[in-house]
Amino acid sequence: MASAETVLSGLLKGAEDFRAREPQEARATLAKGQSPGAAILYCSDSRETAEKLFGCDRRGEVFGIRLAGNVASREAIQSAVYAVEHLHVPLLMVLGHTGCGAVGAKRKGGEAKLAELLSLVEPDERLNVRAQVKRLIAEEAVAERVEAGKLVVVGALHDLESGAITELVRVSKGRTELAR
Repeated sequence: MASAETVLSGLLKGAEDFRAREPQEARATLAKGQSPGAAILYCSDSRETAEKLFGCDRRGEVFGIRLAGNVASREAIQSAVYAVEHLHVPLLMVLGHTGCGAVGAKRKGGEAKLAELLSLVEPDERLNVRAQVKRLIAEEAVAERVEAGKLVVVGALHDLESGAITELVRVSKGRTELAR
């Protein structure tokens, strides 16, 4: 395993390389504000990068909310509310993935150090995504936007091995659709 100094040096070099490639006009536009098309609550797992998974070409396309187990904690819900109310995103997604460490820890009975987080996790990836969607739509601000037809909430699962993303649930005005 590389040392912290080696990793930090590589990250800073990568940041400089990125800055050199990104046009100044793009940075100037981003500095004025954000208007993402979607807010995505997804796992902190290093293998999950929503912007790459969905083919985003530039910064600013996704408002990312990351937490182990893609958990809709109080803070994550408040971040989603910010995206819905202030950024007016039309899509709110919970994206889970196969091989999730938090789900695996829950399945094994959990760890005392992670008890608060794991209390919000289900022991199956699909059930976990659906549970987090349920927590999000129980939030008044999210529910109001859905019922007004201004927001769709989707739960999906990314299969790490195949790369496929499967929609599990979709909540829109007057409808909840569950995939098998």
